[in-house]
Amino acid sequence: MEKEVQEILEQINQNEKIANKVNLKAVEVAEVLGCSQSALNYWRGAGLGPQYVKVPGTNGAKTQRVLYPKLSLARWLAQNMVKTA
Repeated sequence: MEKEVQEILEQINQNEKIANKVNLKAVEVAEVLGCSQSALNYWRGAGLGPQYVKVPGTNGAKTQRVLYPKLSLARWLAQNMVKTA
């Protein structure tokens, strides 16, 4: 499994905009997955999507930012890979 995770991370890091980031915004994850951000939000709410972290807002804001660690995204993709014959 770890070999597949590393291969997926390498593929994700081919995108120069996100190659140096540890955590990705929802819009970036949606781009990697080729889905809409609303689909990703639904999966998160239903407990189906990749693991994420909530980061407190700035200046005492009550809103929290949702970030996706790239490693968690790669593991989620590897775990959900369907292998065909």
